Amino acid sequence: PTGKLIKSKTLITPGKHKLSFNQMKKGRHGDYFFAYGVYEEIDTDNFYGFLTKYNNEGDTIWAKKYQHIDFAGQSYNHIVMDIAEMEDGSINLLISIGAPGLETWLLTVDSEGCHQNLPCNDVQTITSVVESPEPSPIALYPNPAHEILTIDITEPTENLSYKIYSAVGNLVLQGKLDEPIIDIRSLESGSFILQIVKNEQSISNLKFLKF
Repeated sequence: PTGKLIKSKTLITPGKHKLSFNQMKKGRHGDYFFAYGVYEEIDTDNFYGFLTKYNNEGDTIWAKKYQHIDFAGQSYNHIVMDIAEMEDGSINLLISIGAPGLETWLLTVDSEGCHQNLPCNDVQTITSVVESPEPSPIALYPNPAHEILTIDITEPTENLSYKIYSAVGNLVLQGKLDEPIIDIRSLESGSFILQIVKNEQSISNLKFLKF
């Protein structure tokens, strides 16, 4: 609180590139943190969203970069705008692609920063692009919402449950999805991620705003 320097560390991600840090965020368990933003390869002018996990000493645990295959190339920036670490260790990334407002991409990776459909390549220098995600068969409305969320889904909901996480990854609401509606009046205003669960497996992650 006095502004006194406690620790100084140069954060290093190997490679010939430029990094623009968007934000740093403390991990759920307190002994590590994440840094994220945009990664530019100098030689190719290729842009990726990047996410790096550091321990509290500033040493790199792992580093990953992400690029949507449909928007690969120097014409499209990929910027990790926000992340949410879930209870199971998976991480939701909100990635802006191209000019502001062009595309918003919600990507879920595991606790090592790896996409489930790709091999988890060598840490520090992940160059593989991720596969274009299939459109979710589940939608929600209205969005933004104030009191009630309605879930648009084709399959019966009696075998489904839901979890709602805050923007920082805290579980704030959960329950059975007996009917395709969720009462969100108890939530404060803000940004949230709705996770639909079937047989203890996540089948959809949807972002919504509560006002």
